[in-house]
Amino acid sequence: MKTENLSDGHTKTLLASHNDCSVLYCSKCDALELNLAALTLRISPESLRSLSTVMNHAKVKLAKVQNSSTEYDGSDRSVFERFH
Repeated sequence: MKTENLSDGHTKTLLASHNDCSVLYCSKCDALELNLAALTLRISPESLRSLSTVMNHAKVKLAKVQNSSTEYDGSDRSVFERFH
C-alpha cells in the first residue's frame, strides 16, 4: 500500500484506486477520503460501509432495470426502507 506522510503529522494510505476514483485513509483522523474526479468526500469508516452497501444494492437494481424487458416499477422497497 502506498503511504504518504504529510507535514502536519497526518499519514494518508491509499486503500484502493481505479481510473479517477480513489480511497485514502488517515489514521490520525480515522477518516477516509473518497475521491471521484474533482469531488472529494471525507467520511468515517462506518459511512464507507454504509455507502458500500447502498452502492451494491444500486448496482444490482441497475442491472435489473437495464436488463428488464418490461418497465421497472420499483416494487422492491426493502433497501429504501432500511436507509430512510
